[in-house]
Amino acid sequence: MKWPLIAILAFVVFGTSASVQAADNPVLRKLLSSTLKNELSKHNSEDTAWYNADSKKKVKWAKTKVFGKVIKTKVAEWKEESKSWVWLDNPKKNLSVDVYKFELKNDVLKFGVKVKGKVKGKVWGKIPNVVTADVKTSAVATITIEGTVKITKDKLSEANITKASGSLSDLRFNNDALKVMQGDLKGLANRNLKDNEGKFKKDLAKALNGVKFP
Repeated sequence: MKWPLIAILAFVVFGTSASVQAADNPVLRKLLSSTLKNELSKHNSEDTAWYNADSKKKVKWAKTKVFGKVIKTKVAEWKEESKSWVWLDNPKKNLSVDVYKFELKNDVLKFGVKVKGKVKGKVWGKIPNVVTADVKTSAVATITIEGTVKITKDKLSEANITKASGSLSDLRFNNDALKVMQGDLKGLANRNLKDNEGKFKKDLAKALNGVKFP
């Protein structure tokens, strides 16, 4: 007798024995990967980019000696401003997903996923009376996602994302117009993903909750 496809999937996903739950589960693994990839892939243009801004107060001091005592005098004060936008570059083609932790026990899946792909970006920076410029960027993003999700009868629920951290490497600018600020701008672009961690967690949990099995 041939089993209907839905019955086969139900057995694979919801087997009640400890040995079945402890084993790897290709169906659930694929569902987890595709759901997280699809959610991240929504950020695939400047309009849907992760955004961050920063402002730093800078002060220049001069030191002089008067009767052997060092006196500091403020000679200049200004504010450096910078903004960044980061989005995934063709995630359908360039985004890879690696599930490195997959522990299914008592209908709760504990998972860890590493997502890697190319990103594009735009950075704006300003130093009054020195430079103001827009610079385009490219980089490689690595995003680590960890959490738990409950396996119910026909869907995922109660997702809890405990970690959603990202970093950029091989960051490149299309010109050196902001060379004087490049160190700060690289830091800002990396902080873009860190400062969006709360939103990461919320959006990814929402994407997982309610996902139904085939």
